[in-house]
Amino acid sequence: MNMHIRTRTSAFLVVTLLLNTISFSQAATLKPLEGYTTSPTGGSFNELFSKKILNDKLFEKAAGGEYFDTTYDASQITTAKGKLNLGSSLISGIVHGSEVTSKKIYSFGSVTFKAMANLEPGMVSTVYLASESEDGSTREEIDMELSSDNPKKISISDYHGDAGDSTDPKTDTHQTEIIDVSAVGGLSSFKSTKFNTYKIEWIPGRIRWYVNNKQIAEHIDSIPTTPMRLHLTTYHVNDWTEFSQANVQGEGTFVIDQLKYAPDEKLRPVALTTKKMQIKGDQECKNNVNAALEQLKGEPWYYNFVVTYVDLIECVEKGSVMYVSEMPRRHTAGRPGRDDAVQFADDLTHEACHSWEYTTYLEQHPGVYDVPEDVYGNHDGEEKCLNIQVEYLRRIGEKERAEGYKDAMASEWWKVPLEDMQY
Repeated sequence: MNMHIRTRTSAFLVVTLLLNTISFSQAATLKPLEGYTTSPTGGSFNELFSKKILNDKLFEKAAGGEYFDTTYDASQITTAKGKLNLGSSLISGIVHGSEVTSKKIYSFGSVTFKAMANLEPGMVSTVYLASESEDGSTREEIDMELSSDNPKKISISDYHGDAGDSTDPKTDTHQTEIIDVSAVGGLSSFKSTKFNTYKIEWIPGRIRWYVNNKQIAEHIDSIPTTPMRLHLTTYHVNDWTEFSQANVQGEGTFVIDQLKYAPDEKLRPVALTTKKMQIKGDQECKNNVNAALEQLKGEPWYYNFVVTYVDLIECVEKGSVMYVSEMPRRHTAGRPGRDDAVQFADDLTHEACHSWEYTTYLEQHPGVYDVPEDVYGNHDGEEKCLNIQVEYLRRIGEKERAEGYKDAMASEWWKVPLEDMQY
C-alpha cells in the first residue's frame, strides 16, 4: 500500500481561503537596515578559553568607558583553568565592571554559552549582540541577562532599528521579558548561580532563547536584521528594581566555561542542486510548478530541500497528497492555490518535509520497511513540517500568513478522510 500524507483537507480549507485574501508581495529575504556597518561577518567558532590569555583573534577587552553607573575595567577580566572570568567590584565607591567584545560582527545564527553568574547583589551579567547605526540614532540588539539577585529569573530582550523602550511588541521595536525559568517544564532546579547552558537562536523573522536545551521564549515581531558584535559584560544599573537590587556590596564574577557561534545553515551560500523535478500535467501546470520553484530559488536551502525530497509533481483537480513511499516520490497538487507562486512554494516545503521524515527514518533504521505513521504524519509529523513551512514564510517576510498557518494546527486537518478532501 502506498503511504501518503493528507496535507490539505476540508478542516484546513477555511484557513487557506482566509489566507488567500492577504495581499502577497514578491517577498525577498530580509535585508539589514541602512546606515549600519557592512563589515565582513565572522564564521563559526567554539571557544573553550584554554589559554591563560584571552583569544585576541576573536575578542578584545573594554578598557574605560561607562555603562549606566558602571566603569569598565580591563583588570577585572582573567582567563584561567578553561574559564573566562568577568569580574565586578566596588572600588572607592565606584562600580567596576567588565566587558569583552568580539572583533568581528556576526549575522543570523546561534550563540551558545555555558556560564554561571557568581555575582554580588546589584550586578547583572549579560551576553548580547548589538549594532548601532553610524550616527548613533538607532540600534539593533538581542540580550540574555542573568542576576544573582534573582537566580531563577532571566531577562531577555531585542531591539530593531530603535533605541527606545517599549511595552507593546506588536507596534514597537524594543521587547523585554523577565522570565521565571524555574516555572518552565523541566527546569525546576534552575539557578543562574550554577553552571547552565544558554542559547540565543536568531534567524530571519524569529528569535528563540533556550536554557539547558529547553526553549524559554520566542519573539517574532520587530526582529533585528543587521550583523552585530558579540558582547560579554558585567554591569550595575540602579533603577532595575524588578531584576537587580540597587546597591553593589562587594566583588563577584561572571564565569563562562564555553562560548560558541554557529551561522544559520539555511543562509550559508549554497549552490542550487542540478537535479530536475519531473512535472506531470498540462502547460498551465508546468508554468505553475516552475513559478513556485523560481520563488524557492530565493532561499537556496529550501529550493534544494524541495527538489531533493519531491521527485514528481502531478497536477490534479483537487486534493494535495504526498506519496512518501513511492519511487519517484510523488506529490499530487490540487488546482486551488497553484497559480499563486508564494503559496505553492510554501506548500512544497511542507510536502518535502514529509518525504524527508519518511526517508530519514528508513536511513536510520536499516532493514526496517514499516515506518510508523507518527514519524511522517499525524500530529507530530504535521507539526514538524508546518514549522518548516512557517519558518520559510517568515524568512521571506510573509509573517501574517505564517501565523495563520501556525493557528491551523488546531484544526487537525490530517484526520479528515482522503475521500472527503475539498480540493
